[in-house]
Amino acid sequence: MSFPDLFRLPDVALRVVLRLMDLHEAIQFSLCSKKSKNLIKFECRLKYTPRLSLNHRQKSSYMWIFDAEEPYGSYTFEPRSSPPISDNIRKQIIAEMDQMPESVKSRKIGDATFTIWEENLYSEDFSFDYRTFWEDPDAGILIFVSYLVDLLGIDVQDLRVTSDSKSIVDWIIRRQNSIDKLFYVGKVREIEAMWPREFRRRCIDGSNTDLTNEDLNKMLLRGDLIHVDITILGSIDFEMVTRGLNAKKVEREEPISYVEDPDFSYTIGTSWDYQKDDGTMASVFLIRDDLEGESDFGMVTWPDSEGNTYDS
Repeated sequence: MSFPDLFRLPDVALRVVLRLMDLHEAIQFSLCSKKSKNLIKFECRLKYTPRLSLNHRQKSSYMWIFDAEEPYGSYTFEPRSSPPISDNIRKQIIAEMDQMPESVKSRKIGDATFTIWEENLYSEDFSFDYRTFWEDPDAGILIFVSYLVDLLGIDVQDLRVTSDSKSIVDWIIRRQNSIDKLFYVGKVREIEAMWPREFRRRCIDGSNTDLTNEDLNKMLLRGDLIHVDITILGSIDFEMVTRGLNAKKVEREEPISYVEDPDFSYTIGTSWDYQKDDGTMASVFLIRDDLEGESDFGMVTWPDSEGNTYDS
């Protein structure tokens, strides 16, 4: 049965079908019309609360949807002009898109019209995989993500940003008051300065950033972080980074391990340790400094993922 045929069902039967839809079906059905969106919003009962992960890159962003903590769906946001051919898409796919086959559909959210193409047959990592094309991809990602968070009643939980992501960060700040994971790439000092003091961030990772020791200190003083792993230019000045935290330098003869997840752990030798306002202990340490003029800074909060507690 196609989506339009669902409206021919009696109301009771339609509600049963809506409540049996999975995440993929719910999103696709909601995009058919305002009526279908409202039906999904108020009648659909998903088994798991989806998790949104947003990766913003100028003119080429993507969003992942997690279901039960596993990657479930993917959307890319690209210019409406000719699709890029530098991402190893098969030539026959390009030809299909040029001819606008049935798999390429036009959709509308508010006043914005976009093209959506299902790449599912060629994806091994997701249950569904879509490419979307917009006149302005940066505007498109805000329109589409706004649509999904309203439809599903959720927040963006993971965010990856660059220096070009001010509009994305501003939207996040205006809409929600916390985020689980934030990943910085490149020159992001201005982005870091945008976050209000009351906005809560649990984890921050970063690569090739222009953040300074003073920036790291301000991060830690906020008191909301449980994990940091950031690469900065130059050396880590731990006295500056831990200023105001009443941290104690601990030099261990035998390094200890902090298990981040089943696949990754930190080995901690010398660290600067302090007690946070909530009573938990945190360890600040150098991950490595052999990065061609860069240093990798880490902070973890005890206990770790396996329940190991702090032991100096």
